[in-house]
Amino acid sequence: MASPDQPLQAGLFHLQRGELPQAENALQTCLRMQPGNADAMHFMGLLELQRGRLGPAEKWIRQAIAKNPREPACHANLGEVLRRQPGRAEEAIALLAAAAGRFPESPHLWHTLGLCLAGRGRHGQAAAAVEKAIARQPSPASLTLLARVLINQGRHAEAQAPLKRALGLDPADANAHVAFGDIECKACNPGKALGWFSKAAELNPRLAEAHAGLAKVRVSLGLIPEGLESHRRAMACNPRDPAYASSWLLSLHYQSPAEPAQWAAHHREIGRALMQGVAPAVHPPRQRAGRRLKVGYVSGDFREHPVAFFMESVLRHHDRQTHEIFCYHDSIHADAWTERLKSHAGHWAATQAMDADELAARVRADGIDILVDLAGHTGGRMDVFARKPAPIQATYLGYPDTTGLPAMDCRIVDAVTDPPGEADGHCSERLVRLPGCFLCYTPPAHAPAVGPPPAAGHGGITFANFNKLAKITPEWMALLARILANVPHSRCLFKCFSWGQQEDFAMRRLESALAACGVDPGRLVLLPSAPSHEMHLAHYGQADIALDTFPYNGTTTTCEALWMGVPVVTLAGQAHVARVGASLLAAAGLAEWVAQTPDDYVRIAVERAGDPAGLASLRQNLRAKMAPLTDGAAFAAKLEDAYQGMAQAQWGATGG
Repeated sequence: MASPDQPLQAGLFHLQRGELPQAENALQTCLRMQPGNADAMHFMGLLELQRGRLGPAEKWIRQAIAKNPREPACHANLGEVLRRQPGRAEEAIALLAAAAGRFPESPHLWHTLGLCLAGRGRHGQAAAAVEKAIARQPSPASLTLLARVLINQGRHAEAQAPLKRALGLDPADANAHVAFGDIECKACNPGKALGWFSKAAELNPRLAEAHAGLAKVRVSLGLIPEGLESHRRAMACNPRDPAYASSWLLSLHYQSPAEPAQWAAHHREIGRALMQGVAPAVHPPRQRAGRRLKVGYVSGDFREHPVAFFMESVLRHHDRQTHEIFCYHDSIHADAWTERLKSHAGHWAATQAMDADELAARVRADGIDILVDLAGHTGGRMDVFARKPAPIQATYLGYPDTTGLPAMDCRIVDAVTDPPGEADGHCSERLVRLPGCFLCYTPPAHAPAVGPPPAAGHGGITFANFNKLAKITPEWMALLARILANVPHSRCLFKCFSWGQQEDFAMRRLESALAACGVDPGRLVLLPSAPSHEMHLAHYGQADIALDTFPYNGTTTTCEALWMGVPVVTLAGQAHVARVGASLLAAAGLAEWVAQTPDDYVRIAVERAGDPAGLASLRQNLRAKMAPLTDGAAFAAKLEDAYQGMAQAQWGATGG
């Protein structure tokens, strides 16, 4: 009679190779021969885990534990199954901690416990658990996990030691290469990061994180077609993770020319995919009379970040008599900006460790009337908004396009960024247009005073572009070449806040691309990253005129340039992303600086460069002209009017 060990070993062999149908046949054969075989049940659970069928996986592994409760690997893998299920992370931690207490010599248990704790943002406890796994059996996986925990704590230098040790154990470990690439990205060293991610993709072509890292670096260097291809590979490797699709959607906007209709189709497709398997909550009408409207903001960027620069005045000036404000801070990162924003919020919750169901439940418990997304596909919580935890949901500020999500009701814009008509057809949400500009800039208190025009001291006009490389297209470079050719003794100043001070890879890449478009390298000034935001702003003192990018306009960079006395030339395009500059300049009374065609863009830049006296006068008056963009009280009032309009459309004047 044949032994059940043969099909069991065959099942394990196929399982390890990812050959799931063959593995299932072999394991089922083993179970027919020996129905109580705990190993076969365990392996069936792992098979279902690979398929993403968490319910059956849990059932099989629990059966295996019932048959053999002294197998640590079963407890570790049950913890992993629970970790992946919404709302069960704490249950997984409790189970794993108990099992680790019973089987303290199991590195597998300590590793999985560390993974669960890290996912909940409990990084100190996670590090302690992973260090116990390493002490018992150092492995590339545990050493890389420890490095990840340290990276999440901002301890990048310390993270390198376990990664080097991981590569010492296995030089071909692709995950360690990805972690090294992430460290170099955070250090603003794109050249080194590119090397690490490329090697990781070579070592493991099916590793989505490797392709995602390549995409991030390539896009940041302005290599948009190559970056989009890397995004597509990441999506193909892990189609279940919506983060890869969101990153691809964002990167589409750096292409030239803009394609709003095609972008809309892609967003709708991804939005529908995000809703699969989700049952959005149904909300009965609410009574509004005699109570404040509850507004909740969800963002991972309540810190030194452009979103914070445009939200501080809003939060500070909300009318607390009519609106109750909740902020859901979805990030482990916090700084002085976080504390200021927190002081302006009526209610504040740190939600980074919450899964979608937990955060949705928190929003429902808070009784939020209008939940506002401030991130979209830039790391936003689309999984939460898909569950419709609030009766009215709106997206604003953090993403320059529709979310494509059917559960998102409104998108807040203005009539310049999204002119009535065609723009409405490109959005899955109803467009709510604020009067004037849809943005409110908070000038930093540490901004230096506006200095004298640099043209007099330099002997010629200095143009400037402080936008990131991803926005600098070949089409823009060709126009720069024409501008410099028509303005004698002019030059162009480049600076990107994310360039590394010791890394000139990105600068050389830009210099080479500009030369290919006909720009004389001798007409360029490439500044390294500044060590502080205050010094970054001070560099505008070297510029006379800023040249906005297209099709992806600057936003924070445009406001910073204007605040530092530097007028901006922008080219209005078809899509929202290409019309933000026009909206900002119109609000500041600078509509004559908005070009409608590429030739017009060149003409405006050349003509303005020929009027140094006019530039000098404007330089001293730009802060005053920005008053409509910096009046937080007025802006908060019109945003609140929009919220009241949304509520009235939903429930009528007094509610149900």
